[in-house]
Amino acid sequence: MEKLGIRFYSTMGWSDGSKTALLMAIKYQSVINKTVVWGASAYCKPENIRALVATRNIKVWNPKVRECFERVYGNELQEMWAKLVDHYKVNVDDICRNTAKMIRSPTFILHGDCDPLVDLEHPKYLMSQISDAKLFRFAEGSHNIHQEFAKQFNQLVQDFILNYE
Repeated sequence: MEKLGIRFYSTMGWSDGSKTALLMAIKYQSVINKTVVWGASAYCKPENIRALVATRNIKVWNPKVRECFERVYGNELQEMWAKLVDHYKVNVDDICRNTAKMIRSPTFILHGDCDPLVDLEHPKYLMSQISDAKLFRFAEGSHNIHQEFAKQFNQLVQDFILNYE
């Protein structure tokens, strides 16, 4: 961002991208205005890995979800996803369990209560660690709340980015 001449900015991330957004908020505190995450984990537990492994074969995915990913990744999706799952089976991540408390930017955590990959324990943990955090839960939402509830999701994020002090 520095090379682009952008001194201050906000970050957003979903799923693995939320890990990047959280880590950036920790590492680049002086330039991150706000942080928005959904499908966010602060750490991995064995049951998280088991849930992920259950999705290794993309044929078991919800067809609508799979089609969205296939439009982006094409025929390589199955191989790419399997490699990601296999990585997690070997490299259990402690993403920011011990460092989340260092986040100083206002942080908006969105969570789908029916998320099969990220238990409510994770947003609650992030809320307990980040001093200026706000949580919004989609009671019927899954892991891809930005697709399932696009209009509401976009409005909530826009309001947070533009109006939250």
